[in-house]
Amino acid sequence: SSNNTVELSGKAMDEKELVFTPLLHAYFIGVKTIASSLFGRYEMGAHLAIAKETQKYLKITGGDNSRAMFWFHGSLCLYAMARTNKKKKRKYRAQAKRIH
Repeated sequence: SSNNTVELSGKAMDEKELVFTPLLHAYFIGVKTIASSLFGRYEMGAHLAIAKETQKYLKITGGDNSRAMFWFHGSLCLYAMARTNKKKKRKYRAQAKRIH
């Protein structure tokens, strides 16, 4: 088993070996973003929230709650990084404001 709280690897699955369709990849990134927010891995969550490929697919997926949860947790990570990384504060805040 893995002690990493955000990387999904172990006996049941290993994220590095999975092959995703674009839609499933978007959902997987959403799960990783939520995990990043919950486990305090804000830099990873912020990076996932502002990745262009992630934004492209999440705009397409439509109106279920998972999309809203992704943006909520992505925003939390962006604001947390804006508080901790003074050099990139404006960048993170600007990205978070675009979400809502």
